[in-house]
Amino acid sequence: MDRLTLVAGMRKSVWSEQKALQKNQKRRRVVAFFGLLTLILVFAYLFVWQRVRTLELAEEHSDRKATVRLLKEKCQSLQYEVEYLSSLENIERIARHDLAMISQQEAQLVKFTLPRAAQPAASAPKPDSVKSAAGKSSVHKSPVNKSTAKKKGSSKGRV
Repeated sequence: MDRLTLVAGMRKSVWSEQKALQKNQKRRRVVAFFGLLTLILVFAYLFVWQRVRTLELAEEHSDRKATVRLLKEKCQSLQYEVEYLSSLENIERIARHDLAMISQQEAQLVKFTLPRAAQPAASAPKPDSVKSAAGKSSVHKSPVNKSTAKKKGSSKGRV
């Protein structure tokens, strides 16, 4: 029976080794399955994220294109406005209507000069008579003291 016990023991050990080997293989299969599943989920998440990001960027791109289009239209309208406002016809219209100006050909130009600034009282000639509007002459003498006139004349030269 020694042989029988030995064979029976061998069978148990072989059987237990086979069972352990099957457990290890099953465990490896489960780990490989979950690893593969995790890898597939990560790739699926990245694919979805990439699609969502692409859509966001496409929307942002279309918004920017619309903004550029609006800015180009505004730039063009401002260029037209500058051309209109700087045209000679518009400048003349503003000058005539808003500023009440007339052209040089429409007006008769008269050249005149203003008298020079009043000279000091000491050196200025004093009129003895001034004619009035009715043609009558009247004598006008100002009661100016000689000392007062000198003071007035000397004070004008100072700053």
